[in-house]
Amino acid sequence: IESYYDTKSAWAAVYGASWFALVQVLLGINLAYNLFRYDLFRNEKLPVLIFHVSFLFMLLGAAMTRYMGFEGTMRIRENEASNAVFGSASRIEIAAEKDGKIYSDSIQKYITSFGLNGFDLPLKIEDKKANLSFEGYYKNAETEYYEADNGEPLVRLAVSSPDSKEEISLQAGQTREVGGVSFAFDAQPLLENFVKIELKEGKFYLTSNQNIGYFTMATNEKGEYAKDKETEFLPMRLYTVADVNFVPKSLLTKAGRRIVSKNGEFDALVANLTYGGQTEQLTLYENSYAPAKAKMNGVLFNVYWGAKMIELPFSIKLNDFELKRYPGSNSPMSYSSDVIVEDSRTGDFPYKIYMNHVLDHDGYR
Repeated sequence: IESYYDTKSAWAAVYGASWFALVQVLLGINLAYNLFRYDLFRNEKLPVLIFHVSFLFMLLGAAMTRYMGFEGTMRIRENEASNAVFGSASRIEIAAEKDGKIYSDSIQKYITSFGLNGFDLPLKIEDKKANLSFEGYYKNAETEYYEADNGEPLVRLAVSSPDSKEEISLQAGQTREVGGVSFAFDAQPLLENFVKIELKEGKFYLTSNQNIGYFTMATNEKGEYAKDKETEFLPMRLYTVADVNFVPKSLLTKAGRRIVSKNGEFDALVANLTYGGQTEQLTLYENSYAPAKAKMNGVLFNVYWGAKMIELPFSIKLNDFELKRYPGSNSPMSYSSDVIVEDSRTGDFPYKIYMNHVLDHDGYR
């Protein structure tokens, strides 16, 4: 499972599953029972007794680590220090604000491409109840726009200037400024140099107070439109105005929006939020630190999905990280980290972490 999917899937299906914990409990019961069934408390049975007791101690230690401890990742750049650990298991948190009071709850849940993702997270708000439930999961998610039966006009552009490169989305009545050029869709431009886009009878047109250069990708045709002249805005063309290049990515008269698995930076979770007879669909991006928001029946909801941040009572500073590779290969051979443990209670001290040589401090490993 871990090889075909990922580590989170293996935890969701096996390591963190209730059935796996039950197997460990049954194993412990059998080991303890055999101590008495075979009367292992005798000198001649001492090796077998030690074997059984050792396994019982390992199971006990594993249970304490699993249910009383936590596992996570500390992200540190060279010459920087951190005391924050991000838990390996994601949490889904919901918070509601009504009349100045905050109501909140959360659950720990592995959301993976393997499945087993269903959940219901209820939240009591005075005499009513809100509920957050699973709808869908999308790995490496991206937002895809398409021509729908119903929707509002939308223009999406890939824009590059000498100083920046970005994608912008414009709905009717909106403007955006990039590289000293104002892009306006059915709106008045806000800068001296501008590109004005208009939707007329199902077609998009553009005008500018500057000459517009264009390059047709399919035919390699180049040309230029005179300033203040209205021309049809066509896809698969690179346009240039005042050293700013732009390409239409989407020209939609009735835009629909959906989440798809592609090459995005974050995984996405789609959930249904129900409260007071209303239901709204929310899209959560894992560890994006930007909660999904909704307002229903006068209650403001914030929903977050990501790792829980845990602050340690000490900090670790990374002085140097070294990764060695096998000669002629990119495969890692070994690694090491030179760190300083910064603890005001016990004093600072240096330490070198490398393979099979871990740092243990104050009950943390």
